[in-house]
Amino acid sequence: MKNRNLLSITAALALLTLGRMPAAAGPALDSLRGSAGESAAAPAAPQPVLQSALQTSYGVGYILKGNFFLRGGTPYLATPDGRVFRLKLDACRAGPVLYGEEEKWCAAREFDGTFVQVRAVARQADDLEMLNVRYMDRYPRAISDAPQADFVPSQRRPLITVGKDGRYSVENTRWLYGEHPVEDKFDWATARVNPELVKNIYFLQKPFAPEFIAGHCMLLFTFEKGGLTDAEGRESSGLVLSVESRQRIGQSYDPVLAGTSDGYEIIWTLNSWEDIVTRAVVLHKSRIIPYQLTLSPAQNKALLIRSLNLAAVNRAGEFYNTITNNCTNNLVIAINGVVPEQQRVKMWTVPYLVYNLNATIPPKVPGTLQAKGLLGPELPVVNASNYREPLP
Repeated sequence: MKNRNLLSITAALALLTLGRMPAAAGPALDSLRGSAGESAAAPAAPQPVLQSALQTSYGVGYILKGNFFLRGGTPYLATPDGRVFRLKLDACRAGPVLYGEEEKWCAAREFDGTFVQVRAVARQADDLEMLNVRYMDRYPRAISDAPQADFVPSQRRPLITVGKDGRYSVENTRWLYGEHPVEDKFDWATARVNPELVKNIYFLQKPFAPEFIAGHCMLLFTFEKGGLTDAEGRESSGLVLSVESRQRIGQSYDPVLAGTSDGYEIIWTLNSWEDIVTRAVVLHKSRIIPYQLTLSPAQNKALLIRSLNLAAVNRAGEFYNTITNNCTNNLVIAINGVVPEQQRVKMWTVPYLVYNLNATIPPKVPGTLQAKGLLGPELPVVNASNYREPLP
């Protein structure tokens, strides 16, 4: 953990509130969606038994528990909620590292068929099938099954199905029924999304102090009539993708902890525009700065589908990080997946060493996307005077 967090520690000193959330606030992914089960943040790590070399190009931290097994010399972890991860192990438990294929997994064989805890890293949010293991040891199943505090009620992982007509049903979409939201109460809907009717996409920035480095970023998808409704056919003017740190009830957000350790799990949420904008400007007395993405209609559709699929991934045990796995860089990763290579934003300034802060600091990302020809100019600020007027 020490090496990966060296970058985060350095940056977190300046980014104390980067990615702070409001109080209320793809074939490669198919095998990861799993069930709706949740896993708790792990207690203090056991003494590590198996350790691998850390590669700092891996930006997404994981703590997982499950059954370890070998198939054809390849190690896997099967979690209780139905996910299966392929593991990368670079070193044996003890003694000199042996490089022959027979010797490489000598220590791993000792864990075959046992219940373990794994601390590992993945490359980024859309590349999770292989985890690079840092530590692994046997873990008592009884401790793993112990009940944990519930998560805060403002965040739910979307559960998505796709009909034969290509329309998406999105359970756990945070909606707004009525004009005046309540701070700690939330409406939930099963949204009906028609990708054929997506109209425009906006990159949203919600600033907060210190505004020159801090803020929360989101993507807003607007639709032609009938493109976004609840199960009863009631329209919303837009669907918002928001990547957030996930807290348990009674847990407060510590931005330094989020940037320097495995402090908070991550969750991708889907919300109606009415819920997001009303809570932002009415409850939190804030504002939202929109920029329109300059994508083709085909790219707009592709980005919507990609965002839905990424939001549906079961990310239990995956951890938020203020630099390498936050509210902003994950939007860039989503956009990168639907544009030509020459327009993609580099996520690492120095591969394997330094993360690209222009791809992760909220106030800097609009300029980065504009330089790539992906974002238009800043549009009029959305605030208490105009928030009822939907973006086109």
